[in-house]
Amino acid sequence: MRYVFGPVPSRRLGFSLGLDLTGRKLCSLDCVYCQLGPTPHKTVARRQYVPIAQIISELKRTLRHGRRIDFITLSGSGEPTLNSQIGPLIKAIKKMTKIPVAVLTNATLLRNPRVFRALLNADMVAPSLDAVSQAVFRKLNRPHQSLKAAEMVKALVDFRREFTGQIWLEILFVKGLNDSAAEVARLVRQVERIKPDKVHLNTVVRPPAEVAAKPVSKAFLSRIAKKFSPPAECIAEVHRPRQTKGTPVTADQIIRMAKRRPVTLQDICASLGLSPNQALKIIERLAVESSAAVPSGISATMNRTRQSWMALLGPGIIIVVGLVMLVLSWRKWPDPLVDFGRELYVPWQLSQGAVLYRDVAYFNGPLSPYFNHLVFKTLGVGLMSLAWANIAILAVCTFLAYRLLSSISSRFTATVACVCFLVIFALAQFTNTGNYNFICPYSHELTHGIVLSFLAVYLLSRYLARPRPIFFGLVGLCLGLILLTKVEVFLAAALALVVGLALILQQEKPTTVRLLKLVAFFIVGLLAPLICFVLYFGLHMGCIFLGYGLVFSGDLTAGPFYLSVSGLDEPGKNLLRIFVVFGWYVLLLGSLALFDWLGRKLSGNRKYIQPAVFLSGLGVGLLLFYTANWYDCLLPLPLFMVITGCGLLIGLRGRSGDTAGYNRLAIGLVLTIFSLLLLSKMILNVHAYQYGFALAAPATMVFVVFLLDFLPRLTAGKSSGGWVFRTAIFAILIPALIWHLDLNRQRFSGRTQRISQGPDAFLDTSWPKGQAVNQALQTIVEQISPDETFVVFPEGVMLNYLSRRTNPTKYISFMPPELIMFEQRNILAALREHPPDYVIRVPRGLREYGHRTLTDYAPELADWIETNYSPEQIIGQSRRMQSNRIRAYSIYLRRRVDKAIE
Repeated sequence: MRYVFGPVPSRRLGFSLGLDLTGRKLCSLDCVYCQLGPTPHKTVARRQYVPIAQIISELKRTLRHGRRIDFITLSGSGEPTLNSQIGPLIKAIKKMTKIPVAVLTNATLLRNPRVFRALLNADMVAPSLDAVSQAVFRKLNRPHQSLKAAEMVKALVDFRREFTGQIWLEILFVKGLNDSAAEVARLVRQVERIKPDKVHLNTVVRPPAEVAAKPVSKAFLSRIAKKFSPPAECIAEVHRPRQTKGTPVTADQIIRMAKRRPVTLQDICASLGLSPNQALKIIERLAVESSAAVPSGISATMNRTRQSWMALLGPGIIIVVGLVMLVLSWRKWPDPLVDFGRELYVPWQLSQGAVLYRDVAYFNGPLSPYFNHLVFKTLGVGLMSLAWANIAILAVCTFLAYRLLSSISSRFTATVACVCFLVIFALAQFTNTGNYNFICPYSHELTHGIVLSFLAVYLLSRYLARPRPIFFGLVGLCLGLILLTKVEVFLAAALALVVGLALILQQEKPTTVRLLKLVAFFIVGLLAPLICFVLYFGLHMGCIFLGYGLVFSGDLTAGPFYLSVSGLDEPGKNLLRIFVVFGWYVLLLGSLALFDWLGRKLSGNRKYIQPAVFLSGLGVGLLLFYTANWYDCLLPLPLFMVITGCGLLIGLRGRSGDTAGYNRLAIGLVLTIFSLLLLSKMILNVHAYQYGFALAAPATMVFVVFLLDFLPRLTAGKSSGGWVFRTAIFAILIPALIWHLDLNRQRFSGRTQRISQGPDAFLDTSWPKGQAVNQALQTIVEQISPDETFVVFPEGVMLNYLSRRTNPTKYISFMPPELIMFEQRNILAALREHPPDYVIRVPRGLREYGHRTLTDYAPELADWIETNYSPEQIIGQSRRMQSNRIRAYSIYLRRRVDKAIE
């Protein structure tokens, strides 16, 4: 049967035999909570969408089965009053049976005189009225442009005057949309005018059209029910009746039930008098049938239990992968001398009463040092205190990434993207230097800024679901906090969020008053963290200078190191590499698109073809695994981000009437713009190692969505294809992940040398640095008293932190970038004013900066050390025989000469 389904256990009508008067999802509304999903095309045009004669014929056959039927209900896949023959149908049913006729309607067409007169013949009319103010009506029910909430109310009032049957008015509350005190008060007043026989209060029970549509609490419904006179009934949860007799159940009956609306296993059992095991057997049998044999509407029933498990499966896989990577990398995250010592030393100094910029020279924003200072205050000073805090932050970052990516694609795609994030970026190590991970990053400003950016985009998506001004304020607050991290992250986030906010306002078209309110919330949120830090530094320093943004010094960005990182040292060569790799991608993806087209022609044999496609994809991945240079696989990321962004922009142009689709594409565009701008620091040399662990991570996750979701849908068009493309890409990604995982294992397995102890203990390579650093720490503790000071050249403030000896100056690093930013004369003046008792020289490669020794780029500083400190004494060394020669890694100590330093 095509148009008669059930009887279905109803929350209000007992066993309801449904009649589908539209045959598909046709409605004048696009409610955010609709269990049937989004409305493809809103309409108020009335036609005979399905043949009434066939409905009557099917109804007669169904009534012969003898099942319990409490109501014959006109509802189904869409708004029943859109069918122009609803009046004659009601009259025909009344002549056929004494079973009462109920009409479930959204009441939007009651203003039409023909609909009005047709429904007067029904026994019961159950209209919906979720909002009476136009603003809430527009956000919650998303009506056809011709509909007005006030006209609906007036039509219901007029209908009550003439209708002699029962009117059971239903109000469905969605958290954050129509549950405000003002809207509830309006509803109560208008219901008093309508005077229905019953008022039923409901909330989101079944999976809604928009995942952001959340239910209100039972306590809220109970409290609101008392405001109506007589009190309303809460129908959100009821015990459904159960069939006790009838003819044997067939699979076709379950199909007919699920075709019109999603039903639970309990619904099927209660309606058809089955045990859970009997129902599951029938559903499992349906699940293995071809898609051609099973109507698409049954998928919500067949997959409901499976989807509930899948909702947990993805996060479960991500958690397992994260734990595996944590175990593999445990305490092997930092480098003993490079960069991360600053991340420990600065918050330690702040915990001792120092003030950033005044007592510690710093070139990034103040948020991360003071946050890490708070971690030390809370958990105690120690490397593991920061590690535990960063593990929690990484979990939040992964959660936000999963939620955002699943909102623009699917849970499966989001899971694969987050696994790539953990294995290739967040917990990886592809170089001999540590610090390029989210647990012990070389710069907390970078990781904190990215997490805050994800949070800002997530809050933007929350506004789309619940358009409250507070979310604009929270987005502004996140952006203000990002400004206090790293300038390049702020610029990427700011431009992306501005585009997102503009898209939202363009779609919402708020009134002038609301626009000013939203802007005010955003500006207040943006300025709040800035004002707090300005006041703090003004109080402690007498000025508001943050020493921030020095990284944009022209001499610094034009240096060989940063030119090499960005790929601008050899732009022609790097562009050629990018287009070569891009060409291989085009060849591979084009071939997959062709195979996907062939797969659509053979879709009937999918269950045989899909495993073959997966195995073939694995073979291609393994071939690439053994032959390709995986280090270069991310080079075309900027190109793919541009392509993705352009595709999303094109998609947005045709989605103005589809709010859900528009919102999804808008969030995708914001993420794509942010990812692209974050790549600007390495625009011609994108890779996963070094700075890429953070800068390339968002773009890679968006790229996974591009490969597993956007491209398959594009190649499929309006057909049901795309599965060949998606299966092959997933299979190819598996060897890539295995390769990266194995490389991580190799890198981490070589870090066996324990350095320091207690909460500061970590592991590094035994040779060359590990042994030398341990010997140096032992010598420092034995020879330098706690009240004496030392400075490490050119870099190595980790020794100060681990030995808890201070640097008497505000300058803690003397690498070429710091010499450019803070200027040699200022550093030299500080050293002369507060000379350390000792200086330590550690080996540090400077070739990447175009120098060999400290003397090359800081001759005055090198002369000052030579003049005022005693000859070098080896305090830590590591020796190993290599190529028949002794190779040494030595750390040298110089004591201040016994005279005044000039």
